[in-house]
This record gives sequence, structure tokens and C-alpha cells, in this order.
Amino acid sequence: MSALKPHAVDAQGQTPGLKVTAWRWLLGDLPAARKRVSQQLFASLLVAASALIVWHGASSAGVPAAWVHSWLLAVLGVSLLFYLMLRSGWSERLADPAMTLPQIVMGLVFAWSGYPMMGTQRGLVLTLVLATLAFGMFRLRGHQSRRCAALALVLQALAMGFSAWIWPRDFAWADERAHAMAGLVFVVAMSFVADQLSRIRGRLIAQRDELNRALARIEVLATHDVLSGLPNRRRAEELLVQCTHSLTRLGTPFCVALIDLDHFKGINDRYGHPVGDQVLQAFAACSVKTFRAVDTVARWGGEEFLLVLANTAMPTGMTVLERLRREVAAIKLPLTARGAGALNFSFSAGVAQAHGLESRQELLDRVDQALYRAKREGRDRIVAAVDR
Repeated sequence: MSALKPHAVDAQGQTPGLKVTAWRWLLGDLPAARKRVSQQLFASLLVAASALIVWHGASSAGVPAAWVHSWLLAVLGVSLLFYLMLRSGWSERLADPAMTLPQIVMGLVFAWSGYPMMGTQRGLVLTLVLATLAFGMFRLRGHQSRRCAALALVLQALAMGFSAWIWPRDFAWADERAHAMAGLVFVVAMSFVADQLSRIRGRLIAQRDELNRALARIEVLATHDVLSGLPNRRRAEELLVQCTHSLTRLGTPFCVALIDLDHFKGINDRYGHPVGDQVLQAFAACSVKTFRAVDTVARWGGEEFLLVLANTAMPTGMTVLERLRREVAAIKLPLTARGAGALNFSFSAGVAQAHGLESRQELLDRVDQALYRAKREGRDRIVAAVDR
């Protein structure tokens, strides 16, 4: 990813300054990765400071320069590699795009590999190990933290064994025992704290997910009819506002239809309200199956439904309603509870194309008048509204 050109213009129409350009070049153009890249850069600064501590201790101990330089190159090279993987977006394909666990493991390896080179200042490595483990406390899971703690203890034992083998005369057993006990206490304590944080984080995530599910259920209940599963009147009115704005700004046409199930009161009186509920549900299922995903059928009230046909003009609106009328006429609702065979039902509808100069209420009035005409002319039909 390249930096902005000198005369590039941002979203506000302003030419970004050199400071902004430098930060975008350093952190990248992927919004999701910028925070992780900035955290990795901060970790790299800590690694660089730790490298200086090891370099100072190694210089005081008279360690061969080739050893120290090789160690420094490895540390800086791996840090640069992590930065490039985050900066380029390559890490986004991983389960943990921040690559927390690999960075912790490499930090422990480098910290304890510097232990044999620090002479009498070896105890400082314990602070570097603690800083490395603390870096992952808020992101690693409990079992990952425990494994990192175990790895830290194994690496400590290897580093101490290597020190005793390579410089036996300078190896002070009393000091190393103290380092070993301190390392054990610190690492176990950090592992315990990290495990507790992981448990707390897990509970918070579970509570957040449950809250999101509850909010989603509340949203559905607030905008959908419980019986039919269709959007309710409130949601239909919101959709009408959106379509009206699109028509005003972009000229996007849409049609609105008001549908009324024929003789629905008679169905309730003759067969009972449970059958009436089945009729409403059957109509809802048929309408959802018939229309496009961008169209919306909402329960307007009682046996009335409002249909909003997005990006549709007349006479296409009439054609779509006619197709729905044929689909509904083919429904045979079984009346097994009463042993009366099957029930057929129909609907009447008025449909109109919206005009930019009329209000939503004027549009609904036109559609309602067309529905009234359909009922007056014998029902089971669709009537187009009169343009004003």
C-alpha cells in the first residue's frame, strides 16, 4: 500500500498534511488493521528497549560481539516481519489477526536467549519476561496463558543450563537459584492473573452476545407482527419515508398497494378465529414467496396489508398484484378440525404509483380509494388509483 500523493484530497476535500500522510503510510489503509499495527509498533518499541538492556549487559560481561549482533539482528528482523504481516493485511486471514500468541512466544524466546549473555545482570531478564507475558494477558485465552507460562519456565531452565555449560566459572549457583525461584513465582502469578482475566473476558463476551440477541429480538418484536411474521405498520411507515426520500432525491419510482382479505369477518364468524389466523398466515407466506426481496409486505391492521414495491412503476405494479391474486386464489387451506374440506379465500387491492409532489398521506388516500372501488365493484380484483 502506497502513501497518499502530495496533492491527494481526502474525504472532506482537504489536502492531507505531511504528518497525516506519514501516519497513513506507517499504519496502512485498512481501518480494521490500523489499531493492531499501532499496538505492534508500541510492542516493537518495548522490544527495542529490551534489546538495549540485553546489549548493555552483554557488553559489560564481555560476550563476543558476533553473538550480540546476531541476537540483535534476529530480534529486530522478527519484529519487522510481524509489522509487515500486520501492515500488509496478511494477518487478516488468521483466526487472531493481531498474532498475539506468536509474538508472545517469540518474545519469550528472545528474552531467555539473551539470559546467558548478560553476566551478573541476568536478573533483569525476569522483568523482560514479565513484560512479555503482561502484553498478552488481555488477549490470550486461559489455556494459552498457561502454555506460555510453562514455555517460559522451560526456556528459563534451558537458558540457565546453557549458561552453566558455556561459562561454568562465572555461574553463581546461589544467584541462579534465586533467579529460578523468582521466575517460578512471577510466571505462576502472571499465569493465574491471566487465567482470571480470560474468564472475566469470556463472561463479558457471553453477556454482550446475549444482550445483542435480546436487542435483536426486541427489534423484531418492535417492527414485526407476531402472528404473520410480517413487518408491522410502524415498520411500513418507516419504509414509506425511505422510499419517498429516494423518489425526491433520485427519482426512484415505487408503487404502494393496500390489500384487504375478502369477507374475512365472515371467515372468523363461520370457522372461528383460529382459522382466521391460519388465513392471515397463509396469505403472509404466499406474499413473501411471490415478491422480491426488495419488496415489502406489512400487516397494516386487522386483515389489511400494505405492499411497497421498490423501484417499480405502473403498470408493472398492477401486473405484480395480479400475480399475487392468482397465487392466493390457488391456496386451499385444509379445515381438518371441522371436517369441512378446504377453504379458499381472495383479496381486493388498490395500487398506485407514488408522485413526488404528493405527501405520504395523500398517496395512502389514493390507494385507499382504489381499494374501496375494488370492493364496490365485486371484490377479488385489483384497481389502479386515479392520478391527481
